[in-house]
Amino acid sequence: MASQPESSKPLTVRDLLLLSSDYLSEHNVPHARREAEWLVAELLGTSRLDVYLHFEEEVSEQGRDRLREMIRRRAKREPRAYIVGYADFMGERYKVTPDVLVPRPETEVLASVALERFGADAAIRVADVGTGSGVLAGALLKGYANASVIAADISEKALAVARENLTRLGIINRVELIHCDLLPEAVAPFDLIVANLPYVSEADYLRAEAEVKAEPKSALVPGPLGTELISVLTRRAPGVLKRGGWLVLEVGYNQSGEVEKMFRQVGLAEVFVEEDLAGIPRIVGGRLAE
Repeated sequence: MASQPESSKPLTVRDLLLLSSDYLSEHNVPHARREAEWLVAELLGTSRLDVYLHFEEEVSEQGRDRLREMIRRRAKREPRAYIVGYADFMGERYKVTPDVLVPRPETEVLASVALERFGADAAIRVADVGTGSGVLAGALLKGYANASVIAADISEKALAVARENLTRLGIINRVELIHCDLLPEAVAPFDLIVANLPYVSEADYLRAEAEVKAEPKSALVPGPLGTELISVLTRRAPGVLKRGGWLVLEVGYNQSGEVEKMFRQVGLAEVFVEEDLAGIPRIVGGRLAE
């Protein structure tokens, strides 16, 4: 925070929030005030809204230094999750590093839709393709108490992050982590396949915010169209699903119609589309007939 005085004058939480917000705004960070609130909350170990209950508290020099470093990193458009080292997903906290995507609210919709496919006590076998930090595997294992999961990723670094998260959640004994491209038939069949694969087109990536471009491009962009990996997994699905099994995917903002057609072309039935919280058709699902 270049505008913060370097004197020994005591600074309160209110002072630091105003200075931080102004600094982020000067550096064109979207929603600068809210971002400053989140980072001040991280410093205080409280929620964003509870920051206002601490307004008149003085902040130590050590605390000011820590906040200054977080604000400077955010001003460079580094994602907040990478700065604090975690993200919350479906009520659980997951470690996040620059080796994995930052979990997003639309992926919580994917998890919720997938958890509606079977009863909570179903002893099902699940594949999480492109597991990343392991958030989908974690949510499904928490929701399906008798399930087991194959969590696959092409990135060994991502698998290491997933292993750490699933171990900390106490569910690693129900997970097999596999380093592979998509999902080999040798580990089939599955009752449920979920995937948040790379689906950003090259054109959309060029227009993306700086924060998005700070994430691993290989986890975002599969090729010029954005649907390349979705197409491959959809074609493989009938060979790796059990009869009556479901394929449920997260897709790009303009891809649901095309992916619906892919599902029908490979023989999946009961095909549906679910919107995310912004009203965008985001989840496509289909079932292999009994």
